[in-house]
Amino acid sequence: MSALTNESEEHLPVRTVAIVGGTHGNERSGAELVRLWTERPELVRRPGLEVSCFMGNPAAVEANRRYLERDLNRCFSPDVLAGKGDSLEERRARELNELIGPRGSDKAPDLCLDLHNTSSNMGLTVIFNYLDHFTRKLVAHLAANEPKARLYYQPVDNSTSEFLPSLGKHDLTIEAGPQHHGTLCADLHVRMEAMVHEMLDFCAAWNRPGFVEPPKRELEIFTDLKNIDYPRDENGRVSAMIHPGVDGMDYCELPAGAPLFLTFDGKIVWNPETESVWPLFVNEQAYYEKGVAMTLTKKSIVEW
Repeated sequence: MSALTNESEEHLPVRTVAIVGGTHGNERSGAELVRLWTERPELVRRPGLEVSCFMGNPAAVEANRRYLERDLNRCFSPDVLAGKGDSLEERRARELNELIGPRGSDKAPDLCLDLHNTSSNMGLTVIFNYLDHFTRKLVAHLAANEPKARLYYQPVDNSTSEFLPSLGKHDLTIEAGPQHHGTLCADLHVRMEAMVHEMLDFCAAWNRPGFVEPPKRELEIFTDLKNIDYPRDENGRVSAMIHPGVDGMDYCELPAGAPLFLTFDGKIVWNPETESVWPLFVNEQAYYEKGVAMTLTKKSIVEW
């Protein structure tokens, strides 16, 4: 728990916010919201905040596909940003680095928010990679205003991250699901939109002189442990499905030794972990190609 709580209490302003949608072209909630806010910027305007909106991968959005040549949200490594790779998405990553960042520079936005959908039963999930005082207070505020929100801490060094939100000094991702890729779900769309507005309201209030921070509240934090793949045969083909007791059960406790997978001939593959874990991104459609059946996390209770 100390790794989640022993951070600086310094109150630093957040003046610039970059909002990105359509990083994956078939995750339509973020793409449609960014399209709306680009046409009507007054909707995201807040006193004392400079808010900019960007369509992450316009070509993939137009094609209603996750990506055309390479997953854009894996293209922000130092090598790619330095010029390695010539795919459409690698070139676009360098363009976005110049438009939004450059990463690590004084021009980088104070906060970069990336909007995503998932086919997994994740509800509304706030993903954060950076643990400072502002981030903890922001995610606590978002959870207070969206009681069903989940908080997922994925420790990543921004300077070496391959993820788009690392272009900001602080980063945040909102995942909304389950939503079939290439489609829209009105309930998730409206809730994501409301969460972004809550985030902007909080940032504007945070910057005001005399801002009184809300009292600490108890939160569940799910911290990344590792990704696990599906069982595969000697030819590398998937040989089992996620067990029906686990499929769709994102953020539910998975005890050691519990059923985890079910082979095509009906055999159970048991969870090999020695302690309980909490899976998420369970059976995400886009992760079959990445060799990820689910992400395992541990659950902590903190006061932020």
